[in-house]
Amino acid sequence: MSTLFLNGQSYSFDSLKQQGILLLSETDKVHEPSFQLIHDWLNNKQSFFFSTSGSTGVPKLIELSRAQMEASARGTIEALSLTSAEHFFVCMNTAFIGGAMLVVRALMVNGTITLQEPTGNPLQLLPEEHPYTFASFAPLQLFPVLQNIHNEKLKLNRFKQVLVGGGDIYPLLKKELTTLNVKAYHTYGMTETVSHIALKELGKQVLFKALPGIQLKTDDRDCLTICCAATNNEWVQTNDVVNLIDSHSFIILGRADDVINTGGIKIWPGKVEQVIRETLGATITNVFVFGLPDTKLGQQLIAVIETHNEANNLLSVLPSQLGAILAKYEVPKQYFTLRRFSYTPTGKVNKAETLKMIGL
Repeated sequence: MSTLFLNGQSYSFDSLKQQGILLLSETDKVHEPSFQLIHDWLNNKQSFFFSTSGSTGVPKLIELSRAQMEASARGTIEALSLTSAEHFFVCMNTAFIGGAMLVVRALMVNGTITLQEPTGNPLQLLPEEHPYTFASFAPLQLFPVLQNIHNEKLKLNRFKQVLVGGGDIYPLLKKELTTLNVKAYHTYGMTETVSHIALKELGKQVLFKALPGIQLKTDDRDCLTICCAATNNEWVQTNDVVNLIDSHSFIILGRADDVINTGGIKIWPGKVEQVIRETLGATITNVFVFGLPDTKLGQQLIAVIETHNEANNLLSVLPSQLGAILAKYEVPKQYFTLRRFSYTPTGKVNKAETLKMIGL
């Protein structure tokens, strides 16, 4: 019988099946969602509820069947050849689909699980000789790899495979991950598709490749539509504009509702954000661009930057640097800096709350 580890304590799957959250001490109550999920799964529960992240709107509850979750897990297990020998390191919130499906995959292959409370730097507390082989991270959780203050790079490199999902990967981080031996996969998916439906191995693939059994097509906006066993064989419509290369491969261009129209010209935020990230490098931790309502232009392009550096030093030459790379209309008209953005529980930028923080 496989084992779960938490704060130096071990729990057999059999004890988790029998007692669930009753095994938890008061100091470990933050892990109730994980213990409840494992208890319910081992007792053959057939229906589960998960909240969407809320990064692009009001979070909503979605009901998923056990069959859907099993189908999703099997796709990843098959694609990455996961076995009972894996030791799953779970440092994401299992009340949301990304963290929950990591636990489900572990249960389905009868692997070992270690739980850690979700933090901004889950690698910091790991011993350098840790035993973990597989994990999922939000991009923000891996940003400390760039500073490597606590030997995060070495600790990450001890994993065999890791998933990175829930948002764009910072260009410098992406470059750093490709220098390591660990296989790192950028994931694409959502709660409605029961976690990821496509993977892209960093350093080896430029396209997202759909997992086995996934059907893809686009609507008249070029937005991706997905059908598979994990969606109950129903087509799920996304707002993600893609370049569909073939029936199983695609490039994400951006969200249809994120397109900024300034003076009649459409701008994809992702392109501008990437150039800002590459220009400013490790002096910033995150950035997003946004279209403010403007009576003359329709929308005015602004940039919001997360950084601990002095704003005046950071922004003094940035507009001219961007002007040498981007078209004139792609250069933001205003810049705002914050030391910390507002984030959803799954590690995505909460743009609405962040804009409120700067009075917009």
